[in-house]
Amino acid sequence: MHIIDEPARPLVRRLEPEVLAAHRLPDGRCARLRALHPGETDTIQAVFDQMSGQSRFLRFHSPTPRLTRGALRALAAVEPGRHLAVVAEVQDHPVAVARWVRLAGEPGAAELAADVADRYQGAGLGRALAAQLALSAGRAGIRHFRCSVHPENRTTQAFLSRLGARRDPHEPDDLLLPVGVFTTQTGLAVVPRPRRGA
Repeated sequence: MHIIDEPARPLVRRLEPEVLAAHRLPDGRCARLRALHPGETDTIQAVFDQMSGQSRFLRFHSPTPRLTRGALRALAAVEPGRHLAVVAEVQDHPVAVARWVRLAGEPGAAELAADVADRYQGAGLGRALAAQLALSAGRAGIRHFRCSVHPENRTTQAFLSRLGARRDPHEPDDLLLPVGVFTTQTGLAVVPRPRRGA
């Protein structure tokens, strides 16, 4: 997982219907946050192609020069209540994607992971995406995220710890994070869904 430790910035509210929220970048541009569509493998690949070898290593816990077709299909297999992913786009180009996947055999838990293009790391996108995901996870009955963090990824470890994550005594590389911390600490502003007929 690669969540960036940066404060959330004010979000734009007047957006296209499919956009969930937006995040203002340090250079003044806005990144639009929208749901990943089922089977949208090209978006997954586009973000992966913008990550360095080191970023891929920290995300997947091993050298990952490419994503197989099977991996791409699995990452794009979103399903309501089980697997949700949110994409961040800058000028209609995907630059980050984050997801939660419900864990079988662990009621009320989901794995949280995020990929951010190297150019946009440090811009708060990981935090904004995770906060948006927390809203849907809470509605789906998810109480905490399980975050598998590579031991060398100290930035993410520190970020999650400051949010209140605790280490799983049975899985040393895993941090458990209550879903509610994102809605109370990030200051995420959510774009309300338009009413029908409005």
